[in-house]
Amino acid sequence: MSKNIKSKVLIVNILILFLGISCSSYAQQACFTFKGDSVGCAPCTIRVHSCAIGDVSFNFDWQPSDLASDWATLNPGPDTSHIYETAGTYIIHQYRGPGDTVKRTVRIYNSDSRPTFTWTTCQDTLKIQFKDSVYTSYKFDPGDGSSEQIIKDGYALFKYRYNFPEPEKTFDFTLKGDFPSTCNRDPITNRVTLYKTYSPPLADSLIGIDTLNYRSSIQTRADEPFIFERLINNSWQTFKKGITDEAEIHQVTALSFTDLKQTERIRVSTVNGCGDTLSAPDWMVLWPRTQSDNQKITLTWPKFDLPYLAEFILIRNGQVLATLYNNPDTVYVDTSQLVCGQTYCYQFYMRQRKGAYTGIMAYLSAPICAQASSNVPAPPVSNITASVLENGIEITAIGSPIVDTYTLYRKEKEDGTFAKILETNHLPILDADADFQNRAYCYKIGFLDVCGNQSKLSDSICPIWLRIETPDEYEKNLFWTRLDGWKGGMMNYTLLRFSEGNATQSTDMKLANSLSLNQRDSVGQTICYQIQALANNTTAYPAMSFSNKVCLTQKAKFLFPDVFTPNEDGTNDVFRCYNLFIKEFEFKIFNSWGEMIYYSTDIHKGWNGKVNGKPAISGGYAYWAHGVDEKGNSLSAKGYFSLVR
Repeated sequence: MSKNIKSKVLIVNILILFLGISCSSYAQQACFTFKGDSVGCAPCTIRVHSCAIGDVSFNFDWQPSDLASDWATLNPGPDTSHIYETAGTYIIHQYRGPGDTVKRTVRIYNSDSRPTFTWTTCQDTLKIQFKDSVYTSYKFDPGDGSSEQIIKDGYALFKYRYNFPEPEKTFDFTLKGDFPSTCNRDPITNRVTLYKTYSPPLADSLIGIDTLNYRSSIQTRADEPFIFERLINNSWQTFKKGITDEAEIHQVTALSFTDLKQTERIRVSTVNGCGDTLSAPDWMVLWPRTQSDNQKITLTWPKFDLPYLAEFILIRNGQVLATLYNNPDTVYVDTSQLVCGQTYCYQFYMRQRKGAYTGIMAYLSAPICAQASSNVPAPPVSNITASVLENGIEITAIGSPIVDTYTLYRKEKEDGTFAKILETNHLPILDADADFQNRAYCYKIGFLDVCGNQSKLSDSICPIWLRIETPDEYEKNLFWTRLDGWKGGMMNYTLLRFSEGNATQSTDMKLANSLSLNQRDSVGQTICYQIQALANNTTAYPAMSFSNKVCLTQKAKFLFPDVFTPNEDGTNDVFRCYNLFIKEFEFKIFNSWGEMIYYSTDIHKGWNGKVNGKPAISGGYAYWAHGVDEKGNSLSAKGYFSLVR
């Protein structure tokens, strides 16, 4: 061994001893490389080659926290492979002996992974910025007839310039992954519109929902990013971003603020791929402040300067109240037909017109509302009507929207003066104390409004009062008062008749005010009568008015003939009971020797003059009957009759 070689070996040994580096540590310089792709999408086969000398083993799913499992999963051999079935991040561990290891990380993606990217345009150039970490190369088809291109550096900004003579043109471009080759290769198609020149967006309208929330309508070009800006301290600051969908170049955007001054400027701009910002004229955000006084509402707003102002209108409750364009004042006093307690909402409408700019540039402020106050009495309630119910007389009308308290006044119809009987804060009003079975009444309504003004009294209304006179058990005389108070008069009265278990019967009485009945009413034993009124003007008085209900109980009776002639001539051939209001019935007939020759419990049937199927002889016979009426009362009857042939 030469002196030089011996010197070099000595130096190396000294360095090893000095640095404390063992041979095994030196062996860690052993390495392994990937054969093929080092990334992929599951299921994916990863192949490795060891560049270390000697025997090596590989663990393809090395977990430092569980060394015992590592030894069981080692794959021997300098060249080996492993199939990864699921996506994830894995550590490949090369083992050569204690202290001799090398670790490399491999990332396996989902099999359906596709490229992720954003794109913009700059006049005739498409710019694509890739965002995903899966692919490192892509295939790009511009959609203009040119051949497919390979994009190798996925993290750089890719640009493609289209060649077209028109002012604007639309292309369908596609992208798909190229490397790793095991991942999804399905193309992603996008439609892009390019323009030779740019123009600012068309600002159509800005509408206030309230002073912190607005709705804006703008028009921008397809695929064009846009921003909303706010002028703060003489600097335009972005507070909302968006991008125009190709199918919706008319954008309706909600704008919300946490703070906003009474006069502030807002504008919309587009930002193209060339980095240019093109702005529409700005809107002036402006709304009035209100102060309510007696018979007036005062509106104030700050002075402002808005270029190209073409219209400035004050709107009240959706209707134009005044034109303020070219008006130097910042105060408006509204005294136009204000009604106490009613709410009035005010809005500013402004429109700008700037040269050849075709945006509508309309602004409608948020509604600012105030309640009017007044010392002028409100109009009285109208369309007053009344009807008698089971528990009192109900009075209703078209009320006032500014009422605080209604007052009901009453008098007897034929005499007296109106007197206050009750107060309430709602309609209809029920007079539960009315003696409506014995008296006729008239009513008026007044009210106190929310401003403390007492209204005039309404017109009077006098509901129908029905009464019945019964001179005997057959005769009934019905009388009812006119319904007074309906403007336009009456169309007709209708007599209603009720009886339990039977349908209501009605009779048109025209405009009569009385009716006489000279017979029993067969509707039922207890029968109730009521008068119903219908107005000529059913628009003003759509509901019918009813009188009080009067009920009578009629006496139940058995009625038998004195003679019957069973000669089959169709007249008086059967001896039977003609009853009134009998519910249960028992009937017997006896001959002159006292023998019962007929029995029945059916009140609708009778004796046909035969005994055991043979005609009975002429002469005298006796009957006996017992029954229960509709009210549960028992009654009996007996007598004699003659059979004549």
